Amino acid sequence: VTEGLEDRLSDEEKFRNSNRLELMYVGPSHSLVPTIYELQDHCPATATEAERVNNRLEMDPEASGGMAGYLALSSADPCPAVMPAPFGMGDDITSNGVMGVTFMNPDQQPHLPKLQEGTLLPKPSITEADLPPAKAL
Repeated sequence: VTEGLEDRLSDEEKFRNSNRLELMYVGPSHSLVPTIYELQDHCPATATEAERVNNRLEMDPEASGGMAGYLALSSADPCPAVMPAPFGMGDDITSNGVMGVTFMNPDQQPHLPKLQEGTLLPKPSITEADLPPAKAL
């Protein structure tokens, strides 16, 4: 939509309109923290962004509160001492305890609709009221 306007956008607007990876932040006691440490153990600090994205781990839906997808390191340090404020929206967080990681959607799968286990279906019933009106001849 903004293609024809790209030359008139500021650098910040171009950045906001670009396709980027999604960031997810979790507190130090969140159940996904062990997965983030596991990522850090398997990915060297010198890895490029592409290498970090390729070195992803599948999220445990139980640990994530039912979310499915993948996590990858966003930077070499998932819990930097200073967390920069996004888009200059205030002061940087200088005593950071939050971990930031890249979130990627799960692989696409076919959706198979089905009733939940234990669902009780009502007995089917059709009455005269359900029939369409008779057509005039």
